Amino acid sequence: MVKPAEPMLVPVEMPYHGENGMTLVVGQGGLPIAVKRVFFLVGVPRDGVRGDHAHRRCHQLFMPLEGEWEVEVQGAGDPLSWTLRTRESALWVTPMNWVRVINRGWGGGWMAVLASAP
Repeated sequence: MVKPAEPMLVPVEMPYHGENGMTLVVGQGGLPIAVKRVFFLVGVPRDGVRGDHAHRRCHQLFMPLEGEWEVEVQGAGDPLSWTLRTRESALWVTPMNWVRVINRGWGGGWMAVLASAP
């Protein structure tokens, strides 16, 4: 996949095994970046903000696991915003974009962030 000029939604395949409630991703799992680090936003209060910074070299995939999240991105152009609610897609943010992540759901939401740098 070609690196996007600005953030974009990308499909994510996460097979769900309903009989035991397990999701399994093997290797890169078809993701557009080489994942070196994964972290989770957990326990963020409603309207709480995380991030609020940019990375010089790190690509990030923002993937909501539970709840509703707003991701605001400021790059070279106008500010952009996405509301994320589903595990079927992730927001790919390239380096040098200022990112704010806001929990718009209840305080128990989960967001996975997959990063290309450790």
